[in-house]
Amino acid sequence: DENAVALSTMVRTSHGPMQEVAEAYAEARQDPEFYAEYRRLLRDGRAARTVTVKVKRSDFTSISRSYTLPEGTTSLETIIAVVGFLIAAAVYGLAGLL
Repeated sequence: DENAVALSTMVRTSHGPMQEVAEAYAEARQDPEFYAEYRRLLRDGRAARTVTVKVKRSDFTSISRSYTLPEGTTSLETIIAVVGFLIAAAVYGLAGLL
């Protein structure tokens, strides 16, 4: 999907799920590749509709979650909020809510 914004982040399993979510969310907010993709999106005059997060755990498992917004957005705040939701869904195993 040419309108997708993708983010890959690492979650460490040495802490409880709440701490995993907080660490992954903090890491995602500092990911230069994510912001480079966002800048390309704006530069190309596109809007994000699908946001995808891939969580890589220290036990070498990975979990992907994505969410498609009702309409495209260029709002960084909206995209970051969806990223946080997706990280929590991946860590807590909440596939059915998406």
